Amino acid sequence: MLKQIPVYILILLSLGCTPSTTYINRDADKEDAVRITEKFYDLMKQKDYHNIFPLCSMGDRGFTEAQRNQLLTEHFNNIQERLGSIVSVDLISCETKRVEGNRSSGEYIVIFDVSRSIKQSNREVFRLLLEGTEIKIADYNINKT
Repeated sequence: MLKQIPVYILILLSLGCTPSTTYINRDADKEDAVRITEKFYDLMKQKDYHNIFPLCSMGDRGFTEAQRNQLLTEHFNNIQERLGSIVSVDLISCETKRVEGNRSSGEYIVIFDVSRSIKQSNREVFRLLLEGTEIKIADYNINKT
């Protein structure tokens, strides 16, 4: 009987373990991340902030959806006032890491050189995360160059 216990434990452990696969800089993942950020810029050019909100993560900062949307609107208006409207957007780089398995995850970093009407050159960095089955913008930073 004692010899059978380790066999049962091994069987239970093997059933609970599902292998995961990691993809680094897979073309399909890069295309998904760039598509979302390009949609962000298209909506930003139109000042259609309401349709940008669904692209953004709720995060874990404790904000309600209404609070988050209000803060994002203020942030986007501030960007428009201080840096001006978007003139051109050029992709610099895109890096991705996607894990598929029991605990699927994805992290995407997309960097653009953005020219605006007031401040000519800005390096704009997006950090996107996989939330469930959707990729969401988790961070958006503007670095003046």
